[in-house]
Amino acid sequence: MTGEAVRIINDAGYRALYELAGEPDLFLQPNPALLIERVKQAAGVDEVFGGDLPIACSMSGLNGIADLGLGGNPSQSDAEYGCIVRDALQSLTPRQAAERRIWASINCFVLPEYVPERWTTSNLKRGDYASHITSHWLKPDREKNAAGRLWWQAEIAKRMEPHSEHDAETLRLTLAHNPSFYHRLLYRPLLLRMPKLAAAVCDLALRGNEHLYQQKHIDILVKKLLDIAANSSLDLMPPEQLQQIVRDNAPKKA
Repeated sequence: MTGEAVRIINDAGYRALYELAGEPDLFLQPNPALLIERVKQAAGVDEVFGGDLPIACSMSGLNGIADLGLGGNPSQSDAEYGCIVRDALQSLTPRQAAERRIWASINCFVLPEYVPERWTTSNLKRGDYASHITSHWLKPDREKNAAGRLWWQAEIAKRMEPHSEHDAETLRLTLAHNPSFYHRLLYRPLLLRMPKLAAAVCDLALRGNEHLYQQKHIDILVKKLLDIAANSSLDLMPPEQLQQIVRDNAPKKA
């Protein structure tokens, strides 16, 4: 991997980007050079990049996303692109992945064409654009941030792989094609911290229990697992015992 540095927006630049979210054309009709100039003007400074977040990156890998196109299947694209983003940002840590400036920089200046293509705006009223832009371009939201969610999706799949019956590609596709299921795994600290448990949940779903992809069913299972975790050291259990607990507490097919 070529060790190039992503230019990370500084705090003043990030605050300016947030203010400029009220001018959606700067983001929806991407022109990074123009956006940088507007950020400098809004921030009242000559430099809006720099600081303490150098990230080694394969810029050619990230730029390849824009060349591929969505191909009419965003879920399939998410799985493929998640792998690209994670591979391009191999040095990124989960702690760094929570940093808003990293994803704002990548979305606005490295992948400016991808974000508006992936997150269509045809159903939005003009007054909703600012919220739409802050969610998908700027906030480090693991569910909505365009590039951030790709990285997290691939990261979770890779963490689960050593504990799963399935390879990382199958796990990525499962998460990409089932957003409600993916969001529940992603937003529950227990499952995020315990890839062994998350893998047991995914494996059960992939064994013909597709009903677990539905929000109401995965919510029931996760709630039961959280209750069990309050009184048991799930992280110390062997995989076979965890799998049995998941099977015993999973809601049955209707």
